[in-house]
Amino acid sequence: MITSTWYGGLRPGIVTVVFSTLAINYLFISLRYQFWIEQPEKLLRVSIFLLVALTITLLTNNLQYSRQKIKQLNQKLLQENAEQRRMALSAAQMQGRQGRQGGRGAGEK
Repeated sequence: MITSTWYGGLRPGIVTVVFSTLAINYLFISLRYQFWIEQPEKLLRVSIFLLVALTITLLTNNLQYSRQKIKQLNQKLLQENAEQRRMALSAAQMQGRQGRQGGRGAGEK
């Protein structure tokens, strides 16, 4: 479930949860090889599994979304930082040129 959600997203994760729940019910919980649940305890077990699996899927999806958002914001911050550095370097170079030109003019008089 975690792997399908991590690489595929929320929808594949939910599909995996549904198929996993059906498979566990079919193979282990009810009478073998039947989907029908007759006993309330068994229905409770399947419901708890479904709830836990959906919670894990949602948490994994939120984690993956947050990591992608942080990566995007980090890239944006790096681009803005590089632009500010270019502007500061350009301003410093312009001041350096003006200072050298001003110094020559004062020495010539």
